[in-house]
Amino acid sequence: MRLINVKSNNLFSNYNFKHLFGIQSLAAMNDNIIKNSLIIVITYFGLNFLGLSKEQLVTFSLFLFVLPLFLFSSYAGKLADYGDKVKIIRFMKIFEIIIMICACIAYYYENAFLMLICIFCLGLHSAIFGPIKYSIISQYLPKSKIVLAIGYIEFGTFVGILLGQLIGTWFMVIDWRWFMMGIALISSCIGLYSSYRLKYVPALLDKQPKYYINPFKDTYLAYKFAVNNIYLKKNLHAISWFWAFGAIFTTHLVIFIMLYLCNDGKAYSIILIAFTLGIGLGSVICAKLSKGMVIHKYALYGGVTVSIGVMALLFYNSYQVPSSNSLEYFLSHKGIVDIVICFIIGNACGMYSVTAYAELQLLSPDSSRSQIISANNILNSFYMTVASIISGLMLLIINVWWLFFILAIINVWVVYRYYLFNRKDAININS
Repeated sequence: MRLINVKSNNLFSNYNFKHLFGIQSLAAMNDNIIKNSLIIVITYFGLNFLGLSKEQLVTFSLFLFVLPLFLFSSYAGKLADYGDKVKIIRFMKIFEIIIMICACIAYYYENAFLMLICIFCLGLHSAIFGPIKYSIISQYLPKSKIVLAIGYIEFGTFVGILLGQLIGTWFMVIDWRWFMMGIALISSCIGLYSSYRLKYVPALLDKQPKYYINPFKDTYLAYKFAVNNIYLKKNLHAISWFWAFGAIFTTHLVIFIMLYLCNDGKAYSIILIAFTLGIGLGSVICAKLSKGMVIHKYALYGGVTVSIGVMALLFYNSYQVPSSNSLEYFLSHKGIVDIVICFIIGNACGMYSVTAYAELQLLSPDSSRSQIISANNILNSFYMTVASIISGLMLLIINVWWLFFILAIINVWVVYRYYLFNRKDAININS
């Protein structure tokens, strides 16, 4: 496999990695501008669709986002391994601009149906772009830099998420929606420009893969192909659990904050800033500490610390607050502790994520890495879909406090099982 030469230890001196980092960060920002602004419209502005409650409509929007990941990821993985990755990235950037234009129209007419269509299309964009953004790293960089590169990509992703959450929530709360959508459109255009700066990389498959018309069959076969390696199978399920946990926690965090912390949309934005900064910094710290190794104790530390942090957040906020509770009151009383707890939870998530994704890169063959990553996206979407359904049903009989409590307990068990299976303290990604 041909690698683009890297002359410096600084990854950002690599022309291709620099532009890939920017493309991914901006895409993550745009995803979250749309998703979080929709959550605010549902929760605080009373957007209605088919008579669903706030909690159910938020869950339904999550389901629409992950559905394309489940249906189309298998095709995307094969296309990425056989086709021209750079051309696919450029096409997806054009598609992203179209989505942003449609979102502008949806917010102008306050059309819930069109907003949900945009959420579905963002999921489709992620399904196609997802396998490429990780698999192309190994064609631009040597293996010795993969863990650090993943750490930086994770950091850039979560900085993008942070900015998207901040822009999507804060500007929607103060009804600066046109300024918000202008940022999204401009960043999409910058992403398109950066995609034209990426250099060509050769396809890794010589023979065109077989595509099945039935997406469920294609999806099943993609999963079966990926899990032939038992270590890879355990890794994929560990990553997918992380996404299911994150989907439930972040999607219903806005409801938890409104009921137990502060009935002000700005409080949600502040908590998200702390949580997302924690993930980004945790990702870079883990990558630096790993020094080219996959060290599973960092995943154990991260997963267990997440559950401890969630429990601390719950027991520190065990009673619902009055609806008149202001942001000033929240920050002057227990708000700082809540912010610190959410930062710690995010930091632990970053440690877990980098460890698991670095192991995925190590275990995946070069010629089928995109297909393995697409299988991971399929499994992620399956976990997230099931999680959204189960959490939606659970909220019919319990409240969000108990949902988070149960989630934290299950998380400890899953993370510990993952660690027990990987008893070797470290795996060298250079080997």
